[in-house]
Amino acid sequence: MTAPDWQATYETTVPGWLQLPVIPDADARKAWASQRAQEVVAVFSEAAGEDPAESIGELLAMALEKVNGDELTAFAVLPFRFPMLTVLKALIVDRGLVPPETDSDATSVRRVESAGLGPGIQMVWNEHHPEQNLTVSMQVYVFADDDHAVLINVEPIHVMGAVAMTPGLSGFIDSMNVKRDDGSVFQGKASSYFPQLLQTAPMDAWTETVREEDPDDAA
Repeated sequence: MTAPDWQATYETTVPGWLQLPVIPDADARKAWASQRAQEVVAVFSEAAGEDPAESIGELLAMALEKVNGDELTAFAVLPFRFPMLTVLKALIVDRGLVPPETDSDATSVRRVESAGLGPGIQMVWNEHHPEQNLTVSMQVYVFADDDHAVLINVEPIHVMGAVAMTPGLSGFIDSMNVKRDDGSVFQGKASSYFPQLLQTAPMDAWTETVREEDPDDAA
């Protein structure tokens, strides 16, 4: 299912969150990325290099290539004061496309609660790359009823970037409200996805999950 017939409202209150438009033309994407990079470059330190705007512009141009209009919304998130970027997408899918809990190979799976979307699940995959001495983290949030699911996908980013974006991410998810094409409000159901886990209390500290099993912290 694609998202155009559904509507979402949400808030972002921290710097470094840039909503990604659909821009088919490559030259127009480059121009948009360059302009927005100039607007946000003041957020980044001089340690980013001689021309942080150029680096940020390149990252934003690549991020634009990943959106096609099927999303409820999409953002480029720059959580640090140097060029580090991940892409966040909110999607609507049929409930049957969400794999059962037995198929999850996530590093950790926990319950979350959104004021707008109801009870859901956070899945985190942490992958360590010893040759580069870094750990990257990918996150997926699932809010499902009997028929559909709202997925919020955060592409892999350095684990410290994942930690840094936690306040903005938790606020974004908590504020999101989704309406179906008939105007009814979507709400996740506690019995719909990972049923046993959804009966437990929601997690209190979001940052604990992305830090879980982080080899960099253990070093």
